[in-house]
Formats: sequence, C-alpha cells, structure tokens
Amino acid sequence: MPDLDHFLDTVLADVAAGTRPPGAPAAIKRARRRRSAAAASAAVAAVALVAVGGSLAGGRLGDARPAPIGPPATPAPESPSTDGSTTPPPGSEKSFVRELRGILAQEPGWPIAAGDPTILQPCGGDWSSAAEGESGGTIPVRTSAGEVGSAWADAIGFPSAVQASDAVAVLVANLESCSGVDWQAQPGTRAGVVVVSSAVGVVWIHLEGDGVSTLQVPSAGGLPPAGVQDDVADWIAAYGAWRGEQRPD
Repeated sequence: MPDLDHFLDTVLADVAAGTRPPGAPAAIKRARRRRSAAAASAAVAAVALVAVGGSLAGGRLGDARPAPIGPPATPAPESPSTDGSTTPPPGSEKSFVRELRGILAQEPGWPIAAGDPTILQPCGGDWSSAAEGESGGTIPVRTSAGEVGSAWADAIGFPSAVQASDAVAVLVANLESCSGVDWQAQPGTRAGVVVVSSAVGVVWIHLEGDGVSTLQVPSAGGLPPAGVQDDVADWIAAYGAWRGEQRPD
C-alpha cells in the first residue's frame, strides 16, 4: 500500500522535525487530496489474505463495548490433533486466537504485562468517529510473570477507503502529539501496517481498503524482536481481512 507508506513517512518526518501540531490538520488534508484520486482504484485493488465464511455480530458505534472474542455462532467441528487435543478449523476465530498466542509465546523474553489491554486510550482520542461499525475483544495471553493477561484485537469499518486512511492518520498524529505518554510510530515491515510503541505497550495498526484493524498488547519492554513484529504484522493483516469479509454489505 504505497500511499500509506508515503503518508506515514511524512508523519514521522514532521514529528522528527517538530513541525507536526496536535491533530496535524494540514498534513491530513494534504494526504486526503493525494488519496482522493486513487481511492476508487485502491478499494478495488484491496486483496483479502484470508477468505472464510461465517457470520459476525459487529457492534455499531454508540453500542455497548464489544464482547470478548469467542467462537463463531455455528463453529465447524474441530479435528483431533496427534496429541489427542482438538485443532480449530482454519479461518475460524479460535484458529486466529491460537495462532496469536503462539506468536507472542515464541519470545519469552519480551515482557507482556497484565492489566487493561486497551492501551490506545486516552492518547488515541476519537480517531474512529467516522466508523460505520466495529467488532473485537480480548484475547487471553500469558504474561511474562506467568499470569493470565490479555491483548485487545478489533476491526473497524469505515464508509470509504479514504476515511479509513484519514482515521489512521488522525490516530498516529494523536499518539505522536500525546503529552501523557511518549508514543513512537514507525512503518511496519508489511504493507499497510504501522507499529506504535511506548512504555505502556505496543500497538499494530493495519489498513486494508475501508477497514482498520488494531492489536494492542500491554508491555513495558518496548518493541519485540523483529521476527515477532513480522509475524504479528502478518497475523493482523489476515485477521483484519477475515473480519472485513464478514461485515454486512
């Protein structure tokens, strides 16, 4: 997603130069003009990385907070694995949860913390106010202390690809200009992904067409190793595409 990469480079350059005011309205307007001409083709070119059927109950903005992630309403039968346990069917909620747990557990030296996993707030502000709907919830993970903690994953739909891209721009600008927490943003190693980190945790943000997905992981250890970053970026891209396919038309 070259346009997003270019925009994020602009965001980071402005922040480094100290020229980006809170909210960055001028930069966002410039990005909107650049993207408007390419919005239609960008939406058509969006490629879903994971294609599955199923239904999803996505909450509208203004509804109660989304419920914790659980199995689909009519889950497919699980197949036994070689050790006698069951393996979630590919492309199911359980399979994504299981995959993420495995990714985060592969680096025991990266300290995942317990506590509220919605670490984007309050610095993120009302960045998703233009959204049409969202779904998501907590994913139980093991902390570095051996306790049960949680990450937060969600998928948010917008009326258009331009509005989704603008929302990511607002979110990054809000985080970079936050006075309470020192957030640092950088383009991810995968197309459409930006990673922001601070003393409270790490957030992966993925933009795909008119959808934005985030994964929030509380941690005081900064960014995880590059391999974990890459695996999480691949995971959130697939997860966001799967969620997007299940949004009502």
